[in-house]
Amino acid sequence: MATPSAPTIDLESLRQSFSGRLLNDAADLEPFVVDWRRRYFGRALAVAMPDSVDDVAAVVRWCAGHRVAVVPQGGNTGLAGAATPDGGGRSIVLSLARLKRVRAVDAVNNSITVEAGCTLAEVRAAAEAAGRLFPLSLPSEGSCTIGGNLSTNAGASRCCATAMRASCARGWKW
Repeated sequence: MATPSAPTIDLESLRQSFSGRLLNDAADLEPFVVDWRRRYFGRALAVAMPDSVDDVAAVVRWCAGHRVAVVPQGGNTGLAGAATPDGGGRSIVLSLARLKRVRAVDAVNNSITVEAGCTLAEVRAAAEAAGRLFPLSLPSEGSCTIGGNLSTNAGASRCCATAMRASCARGWKW
C-alpha cells in the first residue's frame, strides 16, 4: 500500500497574505535553516519576512489555516537550535529581521518601545542616546535580537546586578 503524500502547499497564497518578503529559493533559505554554529540543519517551505506586527499575525493565521508549523527566528544566534526548523520541510521560518524600528524612548518613565527585530546593540544605543541604560548585555549584542533575547530569557552578564530579562519587558504586542 502506497503512503499518501503530503498535500501541496500554495505559497503564492501566503505571499498574498502579507507585506514583506517571502523566500523560497534553496540558496536564499540556507542561512535560515542552519544555526550559526552549523550544528543544526533543517528544511523549510519558505522564509517569511514580514514588515509589521500585523503581517506577523497574517503569516501565523495562514500557517494555522494550512496546518504548517511556524519557526520564529530573530538573529539566529541561539545555542539550543530552537530557531532552526526540523528536517521535515513542512514549516515556515518566520524571520523578524525586518521589524527593526525603535518606536519610542520615554526617559521620564524609563521605557523604550522597540520591534522584535532590533538588535540588542540598537536598543542599548537608543537608550543611551536618551541618557538611559538598557541593562541587558551579551557578547552577541550586534547580531542577537531583542525579541529572541526576551522570549528565551537569554543569559546576560549584567542580569545579577540589574534585572532578569523578563523584568526588562513591560509588554508584548502580538
